[in-house]
Amino acid sequence: MKRTAYLIGIIALQVILLLSIVGKYQYIAMTGKPITLKTAPIDPTDLFYGEYVTLRYEVNEIDRKHVNDQLTVDDHGKTVYVLLRQSEHPWYDPASVTLERPEPGGNEAVIKGVLQYLADDRIHVKYGWERYYVPENTGRAIEQQQSLLADLRVSDTGEAVLERIRW
Repeated sequence: MKRTAYLIGIIALQVILLLSIVGKYQYIAMTGKPITLKTAPIDPTDLFYGEYVTLRYEVNEIDRKHVNDQLTVDDHGKTVYVLLRQSEHPWYDPASVTLERPEPGGNEAVIKGVLQYLADDRIHVKYGWERYYVPENTGRAIEQQQSLLADLRVSDTGEAVLERIRW
């Protein structure tokens, strides 16, 4: 009897853990702030795991003039927050990069990423939504586009869910 209850408890805990992971991203997709980023497909021949395209966002490579903190090579792998601002065009552009989460204004959003490397004039940030899976037989058409727009939903904590890409 005790063993059965123990086994049921372990199984229930695993199910709750899996549902919370999926539920977190579903919650962001339903309630997050909608933003659009400018992107372009890269690595056009790499279609192994079903069809997908690898996307390079303008917010992956950010000009060092937007870096508010004194980031160093030692900060590699640390979480950074990118403040995005929407101006005259429909997509958001990076306004600042910090180690602490800033408070966004009305036409702003914050996304959380990981600092990959620093160069003299640019920094590279990875977010986790650079790979986009597409319906079968549509990957080649998307790869031929020079400029794409990516629609995301961003939570208050800076986590984002990629909803779709369009051109």
